[in-house]
Amino acid sequence: MDDVTDDANLILLAPQISWAYDDVKSKFPDKKVVKLSITEFGSMSGEKIAEALKKEGIE
Repeated sequence: MDDVTDDANLILLAPQISWAYDDVKSKFPDKKVVKLSITEFGSMSGEKIAEALKKEGIE
């Protein structure tokens, strides 16, 4: 993750690694970090993920 986060504004965490949220948030305090639910992730729908991001205040 270290080698790709420099260019990222946002880090999306899949449900399988949502346990790492606090670690990722503290390691990258200037990035927005969002945990996707199993439903959002499993849907493979950009629209559902966009809705989840809007809930987090990200558009």
